[in-house]
Amino acid sequence: MRFEPREVYKTAKQVALSFQEFELLKCLIEHRGRTVSREELLEQIWGVDEEPGVTTRTVDTHVSNLRSKLGEGFEKPFIVAVHKVGYKFVEP
Repeated sequence: MRFEPREVYKTAKQVALSFQEFELLKCLIEHRGRTVSREELLEQIWGVDEEPGVTTRTVDTHVSNLRSKLGEGFEKPFIVAVHKVGYKFVEP
């Protein structure tokens, strides 16, 4: 799968994503169908375990932002929360 250039399009329009939002989407797509824990996402994208200012809530906030930017117009969400574990990318 190719992720360069670092651009995301929805209905032929480019969607502006922050660096972390793009990395989060990329990570979930690379692991599609598998639940990725919040802790694993923190480590892979932010390079940290929980520390002051960067917690699993940071992951939740970025997922929420991604859903807002990319999720409208789909019948089902493509980023699914797995209760008390993490998130999973499923084909839209």
